[in-house]
Amino acid sequence: MKAKQTWLIISGLVCIAIIIAGIAILRKPTSEKIIKIGAILPLTEAHALLGQGEKEGLTLAMEEINNKGGVAGKKLDIIFEDSRGDPKTGVSSLRKLVEVDKAQIIYSSLTGVSTALAPIVKGRRDIVLGVYAMEDRITSESDNIFRIYPSFKEEGEQIVEYLKTQNISSCGIIYFQLSGFEHEVKDIIVPALKDRKVNNIAVEIFSPTTKDFRSIVAKMKDIKPQVIILLGYSEQFLPIFKAIDENRLIGKVLIVGGMNLRAAEDIPRKLLENTVAVGSAFMGEGEHQSRVREAFTKQYEGRYNKKPDYNIAFSFDSLLILADALEKANANISKTLDMLTQIKSFEGASGKLTILPDRNSSIEWTHFVYKNGKWLPLRGRR
Repeated sequence: MKAKQTWLIISGLVCIAIIIAGIAILRKPTSEKIIKIGAILPLTEAHALLGQGEKEGLTLAMEEINNKGGVAGKKLDIIFEDSRGDPKTGVSSLRKLVEVDKAQIIYSSLTGVSTALAPIVKGRRDIVLGVYAMEDRITSESDNIFRIYPSFKEEGEQIVEYLKTQNISSCGIIYFQLSGFEHEVKDIIVPALKDRKVNNIAVEIFSPTTKDFRSIVAKMKDIKPQVIILLGYSEQFLPIFKAIDENRLIGKVLIVGGMNLRAAEDIPRKLLENTVAVGSAFMGEGEHQSRVREAFTKQYEGRYNKKPDYNIAFSFDSLLILADALEKANANISKTLDMLTQIKSFEGASGKLTILPDRNSSIEWTHFVYKNGKWLPLRGRR
C-alpha cells in the first residue's frame, strides 16, 4: 500500500515537473520574439513638450509596425526613460536600459544628452544608437550611431541657397551660444557669404542670460545690414524681433532664419511679415502635403486629438526606417547598421529622407516666407 502511495506521489511530482517544463518552453520563444528598444527622452523639465511628442511619435510607429506583424517575426517593445534634458541622467538611463533591460537599440534626444551617451556605446556592434539632434558631427563618434533629424549643416546650407537669390553686400548674424550654431555660422554661412563678396558681416552671440538685445541689434547698424540672420531656439526670438523693431529696422532689413524660427509661435504678425525661414518639408501646409504625411496626420490626430509637429514626424519616421533596416538584416543588430546606409529616398511623414554613408540623414527642405499671417512655401529642395 505504502509502495503504491509512494509511486503515486512520484508520478504526480513527475507530471508537475513536466507541466512546469512545458510552460517554460512555451514562454521562452515569447521573450525571444521581442526586440527591446530603449528611448531616452526629456519627458519632464524644460524640454518636456519635445520629449512627450517624440514619445508619441515612437509609440504610434511601434503600434503600426507591430500591427503589421512586427520585424522579422518579432514585435517591438519600447522602454521609455526620462533624461530630464540632463546628460548625467541620460547616461544612467542608458546603463539601465542596456544592462538591466537588455535593450540593443537606443534612441536619445537632445545634443547634450546624446553626446554624453556616444562614448559609452562606442565600438559596440551589439548596440545601435539613434539620435534626435541637429548636431551632425555626433555620428563621427562611433560607427554604431545614426541620426535622423535636420542638421545644423544642412540648415546653414539652405540659408546660403536662399541668400544666393538676393543681391546683398552686408549681413548681420545673431546666434545663440551653442557649438552647433557656431559651426553653422563660422563653417558654413560666413565662408559662403565671403565667397559671394559679402564683406560687411557683423556677428553677435547671445547666451541664456542675455537680456539687452536692443544693444546687440544696435551694433549691427554700423554696417547697414540688408539681411539679419537669426539662429536659436523658437522661444528665444521674440525679444530679438522686439529689439529689431525698437531699432527701427523692421521692414528695412530682410530677416532670415532656420527651422526654429519657422516653428516660433509667439512673434506678432506685424513683426514677422516678409520674414524668410528654411525648414523641413513637413512644415508646409495644404496641397503640398504628401499622402504619407496626410495618413500620418490623420492617424496622429485620431489618437492624440491634436496636430503633430515636425519633431513628432521625425521620431515616427526614425522607427519606420530602423524597422526597414532590421527586416532586411533579419533582426541582426550588427547587419542593421549596414542596411541603414542603404536606405535612399525613404518616403516618410516628415518628407523624403536618405541615410548618408556617415549615418546622418539628408532631409527634404522647403523655404518659407511669412505673408499676411501665414508661412507660405517659396520652393522645395531636397
